[in-house]
Amino acid sequence: MTSFSTSNQNTRVFAPYTILTQDTNRLAISIKTTDGLPTTGITAGDVIRWDVPTAGYTLSVASTEPKAEVLGVVESVNASGCTVVLTGSIQYPSSRLSAITSGGAGNVDVLFLSDTISGGLTGTVDMSTSGEKIIKPVMQVAPHSIYNAVVTNYVGYKAGNQATISENVGGLPIGSIVYFPTDFQDYTDFTNSGGWVRLSGADNYFNISTYPDLYQVWSDVWLSARYIEKIMISNGTVTALSPRGIVLQDGVAVGTIITSGISPQPFINIIKNRGDALIDITKPLFINGNRYDASSTSAFQFEVPPVTDTNPPVQDSKPFTPWIKVQQSSRVTIPDALSIASLSVSGNVAVGSITDLEAKITLLENRLNLLKNNTVPSLW
Repeated sequence: MTSFSTSNQNTRVFAPYTILTQDTNRLAISIKTTDGLPTTGITAGDVIRWDVPTAGYTLSVASTEPKAEVLGVVESVNASGCTVVLTGSIQYPSSRLSAITSGGAGNVDVLFLSDTISGGLTGTVDMSTSGEKIIKPVMQVAPHSIYNAVVTNYVGYKAGNQATISENVGGLPIGSIVYFPTDFQDYTDFTNSGGWVRLSGADNYFNISTYPDLYQVWSDVWLSARYIEKIMISNGTVTALSPRGIVLQDGVAVGTIITSGISPQPFINIIKNRGDALIDITKPLFINGNRYDASSTSAFQFEVPPVTDTNPPVQDSKPFTPWIKVQQSSRVTIPDALSIASLSVSGNVAVGSITDLEAKITLLENRLNLLKNNTVPSLW
């Protein structure tokens, strides 16, 4: 983004235009329709930029980086052109100013380039919006003398969204913990491609089969963490709510039941310390004096200890919550055109509805050979 300052402007830069004001108060220029200004579509209060492909001026909008470039704000329009304030004091249309009804902590004193209304300004910036949206402060409300605002035209920056966040933290190792705003909502692509999961403030248990990469880190790092053993019960009454309590084997406590169920067959889940071995399924279990027999057992889930931070980050009075890296990113970007000298594929190559390109080519070759063999030569 381009930022302007009244202290270092060079009059030769704007030689093709009429410089209306150049002092410590403001820098304004006059742009004619003969300079590339369209005869319609630009009104007082619009934010404009120079568009290279069309070789003319157009409305700015904060939807993408190229479109968020800003030359200045249109102060007034007449039959032959318009007055554009590049920086400093401006008489911004009062009707458009009053139409902006919401803003941040300063209400609507700082106005940003809108990402939805071309040429428009807004007092609200939604940082959770996905896409390429650019955050660019353009003007500040400041009544003084005959003016009601000041064009600032600060450098813009891209809003943090799921793709950007995933790229920024994608290189961190598995098991890394980072903080994001509590109301961070647009994380579907971030969690799927970026491999991140939000941690709760209490117990955090992960399935070993779902997060094998994180489990490998867990086995080396979190020495004091616990795991959950799933025991399939072949003898003994089990429901979703019972049994509960301490599990004994050979008169020794081997764990505490936290959940139980009957699907796909009766089971109990017990919490165990990291170094504890699995139960011996050849020996009976006793829970509250009742006997239970096990048919199989396995380590089911592992615990990531709760994150305790006495001074968690806060932004705009909103606390942040921790997220943990559970796997390496699977994001791969393929260009529209790709030239390769040699390509070897160990599996199947799929093209459109064809799931096995090699098999399809073989089938076509066989049919072509059959057609050749069955063709009778012409006698004429």
